[in-house]
Amino acid sequence: MKSTTESSKTEKVKEGNLEIPRIVAVGASAGGLEALKSFFENVAVGDKSAYIVIQHLSPDYKSMMGELLKKSTSLPIVEVKDQMRVKPGHVYLIPPANNLILEDEILRLTEKPKNQTLNLPIDIFFESMAKQLKERAIGVVLSGTGSDGTRGVRAIKENDGMIMVQDPKDAKFDGMPKSAIRTGLVDYILPVNKMGSELKNFISSPPIFHFKDGNVQYDEKELNNILKYIDENVGIDFREYKYATLARRVARRVNICKCGSLKEYFEFLTNSKKEVDILYREFLIGVTRFFRDDEVWNVLKSDVFPKLIEEKQDGDVLKVWDVACSTGEEAYSYAMCLHEEMDKQSKNLEIKIFATDISQPHLDMGARGVYPESIVADVPRDFLAKYFLSKADGYKVADKIRSSVIFSKHNIIKNPPFSNMDMVSCRNLLIYFQNGIQKKALNMLHYALKQDGILVLGTSESVHTHKEYFKEVNRKWKIYKNIEPSTRLKNGISHASNTGIHTSNLLEKKSNRVQRSKRFQSNPIRQKLQEELNEAILEKFGGASVFVDSEYNILQAVGEFRKYANLPVSGFSINLLDMLDTELKFVVQSTFNKAFNDQKTVVYHDAVVKQNDKKIGADIIVKPFTEYSLEGETNYVITFIEKEIDFEQAEEVAKVSPSSQTKEYVASLENDLKSTKEDLQTSLEEIETSNEELQAANEELLASNEELQSTNEELQSVNEEINTVNAENVQKMDDLAALNADMNNLLKSTDIGVIFLDSSLKIRKFTPAIKKHFSLINSDIGRPIDNFTNSFGLTRRQSFLDRCKKVLETGKVVEKHIVSKEGKNYLQRISPYTEAKNEINGVVITFIDIESIQKSKEKLMASEKRFKSFYEEDPVLHISVDPTTSEIVQCNRKAVEKLGYSSKDDLIGKPIFEFFDKDSQLSILNLKSGIEKSGEIIHIEQYMLNKKGKV
Repeated sequence: MKSTTESSKTEKVKEGNLEIPRIVAVGASAGGLEALKSFFENVAVGDKSAYIVIQHLSPDYKSMMGELLKKSTSLPIVEVKDQMRVKPGHVYLIPPANNLILEDEILRLTEKPKNQTLNLPIDIFFESMAKQLKERAIGVVLSGTGSDGTRGVRAIKENDGMIMVQDPKDAKFDGMPKSAIRTGLVDYILPVNKMGSELKNFISSPPIFHFKDGNVQYDEKELNNILKYIDENVGIDFREYKYATLARRVARRVNICKCGSLKEYFEFLTNSKKEVDILYREFLIGVTRFFRDDEVWNVLKSDVFPKLIEEKQDGDVLKVWDVACSTGEEAYSYAMCLHEEMDKQSKNLEIKIFATDISQPHLDMGARGVYPESIVADVPRDFLAKYFLSKADGYKVADKIRSSVIFSKHNIIKNPPFSNMDMVSCRNLLIYFQNGIQKKALNMLHYALKQDGILVLGTSESVHTHKEYFKEVNRKWKIYKNIEPSTRLKNGISHASNTGIHTSNLLEKKSNRVQRSKRFQSNPIRQKLQEELNEAILEKFGGASVFVDSEYNILQAVGEFRKYANLPVSGFSINLLDMLDTELKFVVQSTFNKAFNDQKTVVYHDAVVKQNDKKIGADIIVKPFTEYSLEGETNYVITFIEKEIDFEQAEEVAKVSPSSQTKEYVASLENDLKSTKEDLQTSLEEIETSNEELQAANEELLASNEELQSTNEELQSVNEEINTVNAENVQKMDDLAALNADMNNLLKSTDIGVIFLDSSLKIRKFTPAIKKHFSLINSDIGRPIDNFTNSFGLTRRQSFLDRCKKVLETGKVVEKHIVSKEGKNYLQRISPYTEAKNEINGVVITFIDIESIQKSKEKLMASEKRFKSFYEEDPVLHISVDPTTSEIVQCNRKAVEKLGYSSKDDLIGKPIFEFFDKDSQLSILNLKSGIEKSGEIIHIEQYMLNKKGKV
């Protein structure tokens, strides 16, 4: 149960007296963008919860997540800043270069690890949120690879929060959802588009329990009905647990199942076998991880483990009992530390760790020894390399460590305890029990420890009811040494065992045992008196009684049972024969068989019981017991009564008549052998059939393995290619972005109107300067060009479109001088738009301002006109000669008249020397040199001949 301070705080949060709103943490990785968009599209408008999105982001690239999610939600999207307070109705995004935690109701940023350590940002935030918000924490796991979020799921459920996971079939990458689901702690498994509505229903459901003066208020009668029904169906009485803890977990199931009250939920429970299993698992949430609470392990490694190893000799057995081991992380942690210390001291011991729990699914997970990759956050790197094997789905415990841990189902309240243990660990189990059951459990733990054995409890537990038997090794971390061993179980084992060893016969009798246990409890006062009387008598005579079924499985034991029996050397069992030495076992079997066959009380006198280095005598009484039996079943009471024997005389007497005992024992063996042979023959036939099937399956597996190996190599090759192509694409994108920026700047700086059309003459892109000619805005992209008027008049629109189509067909550039309505001159150039393969996929239309060129041209033409008028009308003869060829290139009217020709054509093209006589040619040659130097011809008329040959 929570303390008053914690409960009050939770009450304030729930009533809204604190500013911190309901927080929904959403974890996503690969494929998470699509999942997040769909998730927020289905979050109701006006939602008052705060959503904190935790993603795996590269610190080298700026995240575009905010811009991408804006289209999917109306909630404000904010990138987290350090020391930011959470506000309701907002979406918070983690920065790429940081991890995020919730501390004192404030969002705090931490730096990501700089080395190659696996970073698990989702686990980090989930764990901090669970610690802060307790049962108000909500975690959502979406698409992603790996196992990030799995440790966080455990932390949230440990604090009674809620977990929702995307259906792996709906996820683009199912690694993270599957890893979370494998914990068995997930409340919802849904397609992402249905999460929003379920979240709203869960958050808005009315509370099933309330806080008042620091205490939890609930309908105790209805809760008792629920717990009683679970007991009847699974054989575990949770009424011995603290009700406040159970109430919170029941309340969460009430909300998830959409029931309005505990009474309505009880009706739902009685009609749903699946819900019985789910609620049973909720009560047995496994709170564990490797090396949980670092300081505890530091103390154990420095002050406890070295002494345990030091006190042992080579070949000795070091035994540890890990109670409530859950999925085995703690048991393997003990095994690794003990092996490490054993190597340091160069000793060769046999380490046996008995890991027990009442949840078979948890034990099965521990026995497999396979854990997600997220354990790297808890296991030291050197331990990970030394004691684990890397697998595709995580890490597997090495055989060396796995063989040291023995997993077994065991109920510490109802099953006989282990004994002679060097160390017992029972961390964070007693806090769930009511006070009376806590004391009984401590009796069991005390009985299991040898002299100077070590007891390790949880940080919130203590041995206050048994403090006279223990010495503190470390008060803060609750580590104790047993200074006064227990010789018997105080109060005995008061209930028949509800859980036996894992055999088919015991499972079939499970329901009968539950009913028998209830009959034993029908008169508690009488039962208590009877137990006290039995204890007094047996203690007086140094005896013990064991109540067993027909298969020797212990149902109840009283007295000094430890004097006659011990736990088996390997494994765990509640079978009496496994706890007896060889000689005593044969005696008990023989006596038991006699009582079984005759169905009457049988006594065996003067049996010899070995106790370490000495022997004691005992009488053995076997009595059939049918008073509380069901359906004709007979159980038996086996009583050991210690007696003094002169062993020298006893050995002589034992030789007098061994034949009767031998015959009886041999007959029993023969019957057993006959039955065994029949069973063996049947088993052999089944094994042969199974062997043939296994051989066929093995061949198929070998073939499949070869194919998978080949496929794996191909995938590896493809993966490398993809990485290479990806790197190239990133570079190309960068180059393209730079080129695009250059092009945009070029087009803007030239102030040239350019418009790009596709093959359908629809607008693809345009430069700002095109607005002088077409009234275009950004939203016009994709519309046909003929929908717009231009500045050149409606009559020219059709010819403009025709020219565009002609360029598309021919691929040739078309240019046209056009004048705008304002009277400005432009050169319209239409050229083909070619793609990488020189395919024409549109046209590029350019409008070049040639106004200044046109005006210069007009001025030049006017000057030429004036010059021609002067040249032609001048009364002086003018002849223009090419200096290189001496041919006439131009002349005026005076020259034609003076020389007597009819037109210029008669003169142009002829050498100038033809118009001079021989005497004058020498002068003309000299004159030519002057012309080349000065560029002028002066007074040549006197030397020229006319058409008639006269000067």
